[in-house]
Amino acid sequence: MDSYTINFITWNANGLKQNKYQKFQELQCADVVFLQETHIGAGDEHVIEGLKKRWNVFYTKYNSSSSGTAILVRKSLDFKCLSVEKGNCGEYVLLKCELEGCLYTLVSVYNHQTDTKTLDNLSRYLQSMTTGLLVIGGDFNTFLNPFIDKKWSTGKMTKNRMHNKLLLCVENFMKSLQLADVWRRMNPVKQDFTFYIRDRPVSRLDYFFIPDECMWRVGSCEIMNSRFGELKDRQPVSLEINYVSTVPLLIDQTQSLFKLFHCKKILLTDETSSSQSEESSPAVSEVDIVSAVQSLQVSDTVRPDDIPVSFYKDNIRDVIPYIKMLYDGIHRGEVNCSELYFQDPQDDIPHFFNADYLIIATILARRLDDFLNPQSKGMIKDSAIVMITPKTVCTEAMLCCLKDEIEDSHSVLYQDFPLVEKIFRDSKFKKCQGCPLKPVLTALKLKSCALKLCKNLENYAVHVFKTNVIICVPSEDLDEILAMESSNNEEYDIMTLYRGQSVEGNESASEDYDGLLEDTEDNSQCEDSDNGSNEHEGKSKSIERTTMYAVVTLEESEEVMVTASNWLTADKKQCYWPPYKSSEKFMEAVQYRFAPQTGEKSWEKLAVLFHGEYGTYEEAKKKLKQMKQPEQAAIAMNQVTGTCPQSPGPSWSGISQNASGLGVTSIAILAGTTLGIQGTKRKRESRDLKISAKSYSDMEILNMTKKIMNEVNVRFQNIKSTDQTTNEIKNTILDSIAKMNEMDKDKRRKETIGVFGKTGEGKSSLLNAVLGLEGLLPCGSLGACTAVITQVEANLEDSEYKAEIELISKEEWENEIASTDERTDTDNERIIAVYGADADKKSLEELKKNAKYAEIDHFLSTEKKTISHTEVLDFVRDVKCHIQQSEYNPGGWYWPLVKSVTIKIPDRQELLEHIVLFDVPGTGDCNKIRDDLWKSRVKECSSVWIVNDIKRAISSKEPWSIIEHCIQDLGPGGQCKTINFICTRTDDINIKEYLGSAQPSGDHFSSDKSSKTACIHHRNNSAKDTLKRKLENMKSKDVRRFTADVFAVSSKAYFNEDLQMDKNETEIPKLQDLLKNTNKSIRRELIRDYVNQAKGVLFLIQQTKLNTTDEEMAKIKAAVRNDYKESLKKALRELNGRFDPLYETIEQCFSKGVEKSVDQCLSTTKPVISSVPYDKTLQALCKKKGFCWPQYWDAPVDLNKCLAKHIYDNIDEEFSLIFPVDSNNITGRSVQEKIDKFSVVQNGTVYSPSSILYHIQNFMKTEETKVKTSLKQDVVNRKKNVYSVIQKTIRDQMTAGYKKAAEKRGQGAMGKRKSTIIKTIESLKDSMFEEAKMQFLNEFKSLMCYICESLKSKLSRSMERSFSQSSKASLMDVSREIETLETLSEYIVT
Repeated sequence: MDSYTINFITWNANGLKQNKYQKFQELQCADVVFLQETHIGAGDEHVIEGLKKRWNVFYTKYNSSSSGTAILVRKSLDFKCLSVEKGNCGEYVLLKCELEGCLYTLVSVYNHQTDTKTLDNLSRYLQSMTTGLLVIGGDFNTFLNPFIDKKWSTGKMTKNRMHNKLLLCVENFMKSLQLADVWRRMNPVKQDFTFYIRDRPVSRLDYFFIPDECMWRVGSCEIMNSRFGELKDRQPVSLEINYVSTVPLLIDQTQSLFKLFHCKKILLTDETSSSQSEESSPAVSEVDIVSAVQSLQVSDTVRPDDIPVSFYKDNIRDVIPYIKMLYDGIHRGEVNCSELYFQDPQDDIPHFFNADYLIIATILARRLDDFLNPQSKGMIKDSAIVMITPKTVCTEAMLCCLKDEIEDSHSVLYQDFPLVEKIFRDSKFKKCQGCPLKPVLTALKLKSCALKLCKNLENYAVHVFKTNVIICVPSEDLDEILAMESSNNEEYDIMTLYRGQSVEGNESASEDYDGLLEDTEDNSQCEDSDNGSNEHEGKSKSIERTTMYAVVTLEESEEVMVTASNWLTADKKQCYWPPYKSSEKFMEAVQYRFAPQTGEKSWEKLAVLFHGEYGTYEEAKKKLKQMKQPEQAAIAMNQVTGTCPQSPGPSWSGISQNASGLGVTSIAILAGTTLGIQGTKRKRESRDLKISAKSYSDMEILNMTKKIMNEVNVRFQNIKSTDQTTNEIKNTILDSIAKMNEMDKDKRRKETIGVFGKTGEGKSSLLNAVLGLEGLLPCGSLGACTAVITQVEANLEDSEYKAEIELISKEEWENEIASTDERTDTDNERIIAVYGADADKKSLEELKKNAKYAEIDHFLSTEKKTISHTEVLDFVRDVKCHIQQSEYNPGGWYWPLVKSVTIKIPDRQELLEHIVLFDVPGTGDCNKIRDDLWKSRVKECSSVWIVNDIKRAISSKEPWSIIEHCIQDLGPGGQCKTINFICTRTDDINIKEYLGSAQPSGDHFSSDKSSKTACIHHRNNSAKDTLKRKLENMKSKDVRRFTADVFAVSSKAYFNEDLQMDKNETEIPKLQDLLKNTNKSIRRELIRDYVNQAKGVLFLIQQTKLNTTDEEMAKIKAAVRNDYKESLKKALRELNGRFDPLYETIEQCFSKGVEKSVDQCLSTTKPVISSVPYDKTLQALCKKKGFCWPQYWDAPVDLNKCLAKHIYDNIDEEFSLIFPVDSNNITGRSVQEKIDKFSVVQNGTVYSPSSILYHIQNFMKTEETKVKTSLKQDVVNRKKNVYSVIQKTIRDQMTAGYKKAAEKRGQGAMGKRKSTIIKTIESLKDSMFEEAKMQFLNEFKSLMCYICESLKSKLSRSMERSFSQSSKASLMDVSREIETLETLSEYIVT
């Protein structure tokens, strides 16, 4: 690579799975690659993961065959990733990084033909979050200039409204970020194309965009020719960026920047102070300033005054008054631009504008955009087309054209002309980069030249683009146009694109042009198209007549109105509105198209939704009438007579968002009389979300809700008020939205699935298959197996495989291996695993002399260790020694030093987003020191998978021992709902042996391949049926309370196609579907909670808007407030009353358990104590306070649980009714059911949606739901503490006895230990169980009190928030947003 250039490529790959090798060959010349339509879905990761040896890869996955984007950065570059953002539908990848020491923001975009929101969302983000040089590449699915970016000789093109709709999005996107189309800028007249059909060029749809000011960094930009014929449908575009060394802005420079800026302000104040008392010049609004600042790009450009753009963005409040003063000073002629903004430019050094110049120039350029509209006369049937492009740039000529245009139109911009003249004449823009005024004035000059060429013609149309102007004239007039071009013309070049249908050979092109015009015409009539801000839409109509009137909907009040076209802003998202109270005066202003007034008595601007433009007032009224519906008119009249003010006035002080993200002050609705004559109410519909009868996916609902709340958040952030109460309300709302967003980012809900089974039964292989990652976890071959508690979950942050390893302390390790006399077989095996063979025979002091000891000492110097890799094989290599046990290769294994390992896997969101897989070391493993951790994790399991080899599935006692031992920690003491039995290794079958032993009937059992499949199916079905019957016949009621199922799987056959089993036959996909459905269910609950909280925020805003300070409303609110307080007291009393019987019942059950425990505890525990065969095992049991799991035992020895047996027997059934693990299980006794019945909102109370009390009521409902949802998980967690306190109390009471027994030594020590334990039980039985009862009931009562106190405190605070909100300024109207969320809520199925 040339050390001074970076080569980019953007390419629509049309799927990477086909012709993969050839497509990657296309990328060999690139340093950075933007890909679109990668078609990478779940299971396709290998297609792009293989690139990671040479590339840093960042890509999206999505299930649509037409989506997916990626950015590849060659590893040979000096590269550092700062952050990565990805579109949730795969529509873009945004990478912030350092390349060769320079900051970049790289964006790969696929602008899908049905997507009109992606670019708008990106624009909002990039306006404030761009770092360094912004480079955007992608497939935008539309041509920017239909005259030169589309091939005219391909025959008649299919009509497609999509192009015009997407063109609007792309143009707004470019305008909002001041972007340049790099290829077109480098090739102003050239025609080349990136989209082909059957090897024939069609159009240019793929672009590179960079900020206009940074075009000097471009070395070249070319449309490449694919080297492989089968890839001809889309052509790559290359971009060469020149490398420049930059000095980054340091944090400690901020203070000096403030000083520089302050000096500029002082200088400006001195220059303009003498004129402060004079009449004010035309004002520039804060909205215009903020919009202009946001559009500037934060690049590494060095400014003449050394103040970067980022300073202006970060300090916007200080910038606004300075820019206003500067604007005024330039207008008065007191400030010389060339002195204030420029050094003397040198020919060999790129020169740039200061940010303050760019801000003012951007504001003026946007105002001048109005003059770039198309202009036409008459009608054209057979059109010839010519293009004119600039030759030279003449400042005087440009300004002269602008002055003539302004004078001819009597525009309100006439007052801005002196400012444009001063600032443009003073600036030496020829040698400076990115002046915003230059493209506008150049286009205006070209338009003037075009109109001069057409001045003698009866029919023509002029279409204005930023780099050229297109003239359409009748074909017979073409020669006249060409003849008028002077031979010594130095202003422009003229090129003939099409000579008309009458010319031989042009028939197909004429058809294309007609199709283009018809397309545009169709699109302008399409009601759901926002054709107002697209300067190319409606051009076919402009050929026939000039548009004079428009039909719009006022966004704030939803009235549909006829207005004059010259009242609309350039983007047609706002409309000037006269301040007339008289309906007659208003109608006169519309019909005679009064020019909007600005200045001291300027007209207000209203946010509008544009529907269309018409040549006459009658046509516009006809369109208005068509939009009316009888029922809408009736609703409108009711609302007008009931709520409409008598005169227009400000209705709220918030800020409304337009599509470009620019704030515009929303103004009042019109007078009632005007409404009666001019407009009508439409049915309520969201500005951005059109809720139809179709159903919505959960993610669509979430994204819609987020969009609404993000817009509300932005609008509230822009509220400016000096009223303290208004600011308090604003902060309350913003805090609520921030908490919602934090909740969404946290994704707090996760369910744990515990995987249990004996060593070698295939647990790890099963998880590898379910996750689709062969070899991720070590499998039980050659003595290797998973030896530590391992959690597997999704990595939702990046594309790395990560392992977070929690270690024991150095002291804990030394205590475990300290005494050679007291070491168990488990201890010895762990020592050998770490230090090697024969290490178990050495003392601690001898081990310290081992060279390995210092390494272990260093290893344990930290509590946690993290391993991270992008490649799974590298990851497995580094992790295996921390989790794997190997009998055949002792020494160098770290698993004995590990408490637990959490493995985070990328690209498994669909399976693991809300799920944790908990892989327990097999029973018989030697790492049982982690028993407490193991027991606590078991209680978190919401589901359990019992894994057993299918050959032993029926006869083995192990699975049933596991269930019996864990049943209380899973059920009453935990939150487990389901137990699944999984029979593994179903592919491992000997056909002859099976046919001989099972003797299945049927002729289809033969010795060929189908016989093996038949035998596998027969054995699977037999095992399933037997296990299900065994579950049904189990005596334990606790087991029957769980939902149970049986699976027969083959992990080996899932990966190995040679075993000739279909993937569905392996039943691995069934388990994957189980995970997916669980994820989907949790996601749905979280989305429901998010939407509910969003509704609560909106109800709070709406009630504040409707709030008034009149005395009558205050009395009503006070009365309702008292009603809610009394209702809360009453509801809490009723809830306590419902809790009392639960307490009494559980107390009675516990008392019976205490009686039986006192009578039978010795007879119950003596057999357990006697069953311990070895003294070391008994000693370990005592040292571990009554719990020990001997190696190779099916179940642990748990004396504390044995002592609590009779208590559990008496309380479990009632406890499970009070706290069922499945909240959907209606028992009639559960705590959750009692909470669900709680409500402070009185049934039967109905208010009108226009009433403040309606919104107060609904706000309280959403707050209730939020509190109850929070309590639901709290109750589950706290009931575990209630249940576990029984064993904990017994263990604490017995601890002294266990310690005393462990201290027994010498001959007969084993008998002495047993005797000590029995004596301890005998001495404590009368008090120990009573103490357990008291602790249990205290915890139970504490939980009930916690529930009541939470409801009381949180709902009381909600009441205070609701009834105390009163502001002098009414806030924004969010009734439409509320209605949208109400509708979306109906689609969320719980």
